[in-house]
Amino acid sequence: MASFKKIENLYVWGIKGVIFLMPLIPLYVTPSIVFPYITGKNFAFRVLVEFAAALWLGLISTNKKYRLRSSPITLSILFFTFIVGLADLFGVNPYKSFWSNYERMEGYITILHLALYFMIVASVCRAKRDWQIIFNICVVVSVLVSAYALITPQLTVQTSRLAWEYGTRISGTIGNPPFLASYLLLSVFLCFILIINTHNLYIKFLYLLPIMIHAITIYVSASRGAILAAVLGVIILGLFYLLRKSGGSKEKLIKKAVLSGIVILFILSAVLALRDTHLIRHDITLSRFANIFSDASVQTRFRAWKFAWAGFKERPVLGWGQENFIGVYTARPIPLTEGQIWVDRAHNIV
Repeated sequence: MASFKKIENLYVWGIKGVIFLMPLIPLYVTPSIVFPYITGKNFAFRVLVEFAAALWLGLISTNKKYRLRSSPITLSILFFTFIVGLADLFGVNPYKSFWSNYERMEGYITILHLALYFMIVASVCRAKRDWQIIFNICVVVSVLVSAYALITPQLTVQTSRLAWEYGTRISGTIGNPPFLASYLLLSVFLCFILIINTHNLYIKFLYLLPIMIHAITIYVSASRGAILAAVLGVIILGLFYLLRKSGGSKEKLIKKAVLSGIVILFILSAVLALRDTHLIRHDITLSRFANIFSDASVQTRFRAWKFAWAGFKERPVLGWGQENFIGVYTARPIPLTEGQIWVDRAHNIV
């Protein structure tokens, strides 16, 4: 009996060890590969998931309590995985939908690994302490990523494509300014979760440090989407907090929401009105917001979304399958444009 318990503990700590290693993947860059920021990270993720899965199969064979429990979240993820599988199977190119390519490293194989990873984590990490460890590791790693992006941008592995596409915008070990900002934004909200669940006042203030560092990095990355998402996220969280504090007074909440909207519109209007001033033109972030309606990259996204809508109307049920957005262009010529236009995706993802 004692030997079985020992084996069970080895399985559990082996799986948790792999899970605790996962947040380190954003630090991993493989300069020898054509896509150094993407391919290596994804291969590392898949290898770790498969290793954890082997341990998990051994664990659930020794103790049934670690088997996956049914819940609305679990059922929704499994249903999503099933529907995506059907869409890929009946899409225009099932092979590409399953394997993707080295540049994107998505496809159904990644969906399967993500679903498997969810099942493993949900089965093993059930204690609050486990999630605190995971969140803290994520925050520490994100600070390293943020610091690297801010302090040593000249040491970042650069390719001619990155320099052409993003110019001097920082990308750190993520290799893409919008992805970097989105990754750090997730870490910001993890910090808020840790602050809420911490009673020690000094530790609460300690978690504010990563938030400030990430705020600077997100701003310097000049990623408009992440900045707007951060502002809206803070406003929504603030409104929920005020609603809870005011005892559910909807009138006060509506007034504060309207006031917040007016403030945001005022700031954006001021940036647009002053877009030709020295301050705006020489700040890459402010200049990108000032030219948001005339920016070539924004216009190409509208064109891609127009083609995506046409593609949706052609196959409205299961769609074209993953990685098959380029198929939308087979019946429609790609428009000539001075800016870049995405032909392999609609520049968004669920």
